[in-house]
Amino acid sequence: MARDLIHFQVRKALEKEGWEITADPFYLSIDGVRLEIDIEAQRLIMASKGNEKIYIEIKTFKKTSILYAFYEAYGQYVFYRDALSDKKINAPIYLAISLPVYNRIKKIPFLMKRIAQHKLNLLIVDTAKSKIIEWKK
Repeated sequence: MARDLIHFQVRKALEKEGWEITADPFYLSIDGVRLEIDIEAQRLIMASKGNEKIYIEIKTFKKTSILYAFYEAYGQYVFYRDALSDKKINAPIYLAISLPVYNRIKKIPFLMKRIAQHKLNLLIVDTAKSKIIEWKK
C-alpha cells in the first residue's frame, strides 16, 4: 500500500520524542483479512513499568473535500481500532494528521463533535519541522 505524503515526517517526529518504530507497517491478520496499520511504536516508560506501545494511522487529507477525507480516515481508524480490540491488543491507535489539516478540521463543529463523541485519538504534527505539536485523547 502506498504511504501517505507525510509518513516520513510523522515517523521522524515520533523518533524525536523517543519512540522506537517496531513495525512500518504493522500487519494484522483477523478472520482471514490482512490489515496494514502505518506504524507500530514503543518506548520505555520506566525500568519497572516496561514498554508503552502505540499504533499510528497516518492521513494526508489530500482530497478537495475535507468532509470526504475525514469520512475516509475516520472509517479506517475505527476499523483498525476494532480489529486491535478483537485481537486483544490493548494499545491505543492514533490518527496522525498535519497541523494545517487539524486547523481546517477544528473550524467544523460537526467534525470536532464526531472526534469527541467517538473518542478518536489524534496526533497533530508540524510536518515542516517533523515535530509533534499535540497528542489529543
